[in-house]
Amino acid sequence: MNIQRKTIGSVFLLLAVSLLPVTAQATGYTWTGTTSNAWNTNTNWNPSTAYPNSYSDQATISGSSGTNKPGVLNSTVLLGIASGTALTTSGTSALSPLDIQLTGLLGMQGNISNSRSSGSGTEKITIEGTLRNDAATAGTVYTISGSNGSVGLSGGVISSQNGGIWSFGQAVNGYGTISAPFTNTSVITSNTSGQTLHITGSSTAAGSLACSISGAFLSLEAALSGVTISNHTGEIDLNGATLNGFTINNSGTGPINVTGDSTLSGTLTRNSNTPITLNGHTFTMNGVTISNVSGGTASIAVGTGTLNVANTLSSMSNGDPITVAGGSIISTAGGTFNNSGQIIGYGTVSVPVTNVSSGVIRASGGRLALTAPVTTSGTTMLANGVSGDILDLRSTVTATTSAWLYPNPSGNPGNGEMRFNDATINGPTGVGQTVTLGQGAVNVTDDSAVSGNMTSNAALTITSGKELSAEDSTFTNTSLGTVNNNGGTAAWGNFTNSGTYISTMSTQTFNTLTITNGSVTIGDGDLYQVN
Repeated sequence: MNIQRKTIGSVFLLLAVSLLPVTAQATGYTWTGTTSNAWNTNTNWNPSTAYPNSYSDQATISGSSGTNKPGVLNSTVLLGIASGTALTTSGTSALSPLDIQLTGLLGMQGNISNSRSSGSGTEKITIEGTLRNDAATAGTVYTISGSNGSVGLSGGVISSQNGGIWSFGQAVNGYGTISAPFTNTSVITSNTSGQTLHITGSSTAAGSLACSISGAFLSLEAALSGVTISNHTGEIDLNGATLNGFTINNSGTGPINVTGDSTLSGTLTRNSNTPITLNGHTFTMNGVTISNVSGGTASIAVGTGTLNVANTLSSMSNGDPITVAGGSIISTAGGTFNNSGQIIGYGTVSVPVTNVSSGVIRASGGRLALTAPVTTSGTTMLANGVSGDILDLRSTVTATTSAWLYPNPSGNPGNGEMRFNDATINGPTGVGQTVTLGQGAVNVTDDSAVSGNMTSNAALTITSGKELSAEDSTFTNTSLGTVNNNGGTAAWGNFTNSGTYISTMSTQTFNTLTITNGSVTIGDGDLYQVN
């Protein structure tokens, strides 16, 4: 009986052992190329009992040994290692040790070392198919590095299966798609004319990106931080990009186009005169500081698009202007804009603007409507002096110190126009401080108000049926100025007239009226009241 129990116990023990999982053995393979350049041929490897194709296999393709290179991978192959390098390519003469062809997919659970120890040129892994980060856990970083090495995309894809991150420590060149999350300490370059390198994977450290060939395209389509455009000989496209920090170096003259609604936060550093052109799309700025250069046509060419100053304060230093050509500068979620540069063009500005230092807002090419509050200090708002150029004030303009509202450049005569169109103009009240209306047409086209100190060299016309409420103003009409109340109503505070005052079928009241070498022409049906 005892013997029988031992036999049965032994059977159970053997069965239990047989059911234990089998652990794959790590195998290192070295390329020999004995038979061909096909990766999945056993006799091209040492050992030749199989070819590397599991997450426990590592592969080495060395320039010092083996023939038939580059090794061609045209099916799905897996490589991996618990920690360290799973693929090593190195050489002294062969410029391309590995070609992942169109039907090939290399899934990696480990790093790639790709280097050239001597000789000229770079050791290049060519990707027509897919190089994939197969990390089992999201956020796992695998590196591609090595001196004098590069990755060449020829329509291929660098991807990620489970949220793994590629870290590029060497150049990535060509065209195709980088869809994996990545970091970059080298340069990623689109360098094939007529082709596009799409970056659809996100990055917290995108680093240096370039488009080095005329006719090539680099399309940014993801959330990217710390982007530096090191070369834009070709075209840079922002196509649904969310950028945090964006530097444009002065290398190349290719366009920088918004081809899909995009967002920027942090600092925009422009060392190039090439503008960011919106092409009818929306470009949103969240707390952006624009560090600017001058000498170009624009920093941001809004055109018919929309520049959205969202959430918080954005600002622009002196340099190339923001231009508008029928589009709009808007604000969502309480955004504001500090302008010490220039906003020029026609369209609508509906973001609250603080015009500081040498800041200028200029209507050019048509009507520029300001529909949100503007605070100005020692700055100029004007029209360009051409017939049809209209600065349309439809909001509150507050001058904390002296400021200038000019229908024409430099306050000189011209054909520009400024409109008080449901506007409130708050001038300064300090001694010697005033808002100056330059020569040219200033028309009250809807009920408006003026307060504080204002000095007018303009041809100010109050349109029939409209009212200018200036009871709280100290208003001086200079010898260059004309006030024409053409059927409207004017309520003046302290009014000094050294120029011409003309009224027709209108009403005007004055707290005080002082005439010094000026003239007042009273028409039929006029009402004058001096308090």
